[in-house]
Amino acid sequence: MKTIVLILIIVFGNISISVGQLNNILHELNIEKDSVVFEFVNSKKLLQSKKIYVIPVLVENVKDSYWVADLYLVKFDTTTNQIVSKSRFKNMLTSDAVSIKKLWIDSTPYFLQENVKSFGIRIFSANNSSVDYGEFEEIYIFEEVNNSFNNLLKLATRQFISNRSTDCENTQEQLRTSFLIIDKHKVNNHFNIIESVTTEEYGLNNNCEIGKKHIRKYKNLFQFKNGIYRNNQRKR
Repeated sequence: MKTIVLILIIVFGNISISVGQLNNILHELNIEKDSVVFEFVNSKKLLQSKKIYVIPVLVENVKDSYWVADLYLVKFDTTTNQIVSKSRFKNMLTSDAVSIKKLWIDSTPYFLQENVKSFGIRIFSANNSSVDYGEFEEIYIFEEVNNSFNNLLKLATRQFISNRSTDCENTQEQLRTSFLIIDKHKVNNHFNIIESVTTEEYGLNNNCEIGKKHIRKYKNLFQFKNGIYRNNQRKR
């Protein structure tokens, strides 16, 4: 009888995850499969046969629409099948009235120290209210130190709120977006981060078209102090 060898792959969105690698990680970390939120498990290939895994693990599950999870970050060597670095961030993810819709690893190279590349995790959430609808995107930036990870920054990069009425004419909406710039100046051996922010406020007319926008732009300065980035001042 012929032997058929299958390589199993789990596909989440655009990310393919090796079942064998994931099983090895769960076994080594003593994580029960039933507690893993597989919908949001994510991975990204790095250089030199390394891979980053993001694994949400339930600590509370009231019902399908409300849960709390720890976040495990794992750097995995795909050649030796061994964990290189790992960290557990307790109660980092909460999905409730504002529910998590998507989680992914940010591919932007964040060089916050000389020749040291950090990485980000982005989370998109939204609520299902027909009256006050909201969408939110956050970024968490992590740095690898001594075979573990430090969370250096948590920041909301997109917030959309729609105060809806029964007709368009009385609907008011606000949008706040931002992007990050790595500054050339340093504090405690870490480059400053500048957040460039744009806010828009507007109403809808009776044809559901966007009316006059009130736009404001400003910048926030984040500096590295006591192990994390802190908002130091607003830059005009």
